[in-house]
Amino acid sequence: MVDHKNTQKDSDQDYKKAKDYLDLHIKLEPGALINLEHMKVEQEWDFFYNNQKMLSSKELDLLMDKIKTNRLPDMFFGYNRFFITNVKHNFILEIDPIQMVDLCHFNERNSRFIKFDEYNVIKKDSIYYIPNEIKVQFWDKWKNIKVDRTDIQKKDPTSDWTFTTAYMGGISKLNEHKVFEENSEKFKIQYNNIDFENKNSENDLFIIEPTKEELPLDKLGRENPILHYTEVNLFDDELNDNGLAQGNFR
Repeated sequence: MVDHKNTQKDSDQDYKKAKDYLDLHIKLEPGALINLEHMKVEQEWDFFYNNQKMLSSKELDLLMDKIKTNRLPDMFFGYNRFFITNVKHNFILEIDPIQMVDLCHFNERNSRFIKFDEYNVIKKDSIYYIPNEIKVQFWDKWKNIKVDRTDIQKKDPTSDWTFTTAYMGGISKLNEHKVFEENSEKFKIQYNNIDFENKNSENDLFIIEPTKEELPLDKLGRENPILHYTEVNLFDDELNDNGLAQGNFR
């Protein structure tokens, strides 16, 4: 959801006609060249996203060797992405459904978990909470069932079966990200006064740190109309008829 003040209410077509519209593409696993929609939000901020159909069975099979969990959701929109960029600060935030599902793996979670009060500067791939375990109605009865068979082994789960994830997006330097690498000439033409190769000075870098600042919920009022809205699916799974898990962004 995008919400900001602007006296000029441009439509989606206006964004595409504007001089600052960037026609970017990116090649994604398991194998597709994706065009990204561009929306100019503020002077320094840009949004890029795409909305594709879910992966086919063949594409899911190809992707299985590249993920950390032992399975993927039933409906997986593996080509859908969302990027927020700030060229001035060499910043990009990415929403990636593959990274989102990877954080359902318990070892991956534990290796990236930190406590905010123990760190002043936080690594870009860190998470600061572990989702609570979700149990179905009869889990305690099933857990205590005794099976007198020597050919059946009890194994501990390695991933969250509900696909509950602590994922909040991935943060990187823009000039080191795949989006820039595959569209470097377009970025250089658009921002011809910026030296991307040497954009690593202290003024250009960003840090991640704890804050007491709150979200500006007051900007969601009627006096700030929503100028652009889109919702993109990332995954759906019916959890073996025990519920519904969904991942999306708006």
